[in-house]
Amino acid sequence: MDKSNPIVTFLEGSWHCETVRVHDGEVFKTAYDETMRKIDGHTLEITAYGMNNGKDLTKPMKIVLEGCNVTLAQDSFMARGSFKGNVVKVSGNTEDGNHHRLKIVLMDNVFIYQSDVWRNDTIVDTQWSHLRRLEE
Repeated sequence: MDKSNPIVTFLEGSWHCETVRVHDGEVFKTAYDETMRKIDGHTLEITAYGMNNGKDLTKPMKIVLEGCNVTLAQDSFMARGSFKGNVVKVSGNTEDGNHHRLKIVLMDNVFIYQSDVWRNDTIVDTQWSHLRRLEE
């Protein structure tokens, strides 16, 4: 029996990503394709094509859903928060002391990903991504 949570089920598949990131006052725009392959009911293997100096970048991400509570983990980063309606909101701290707030909005064949990095009560890095499901 498949015990996938609805977030993992929604995210599984192939996506085209368009991103705008603002870091140190500079604006960066990127576009790339990525694939999210379900490893188990709570884990996706995410491959972003051409994102690591022109090479593919693949990492697992675990998303645990217990009621409305969500835990997201990737590498050493862990964030906790909520899943209400079609919106995931989580936050957590990285080893460098920065605080990350993430928001994911799941909508039909698209999702919106927003990430803010906070340091000393100030946003120092922000990213907005629009991902559109690719036909398989």
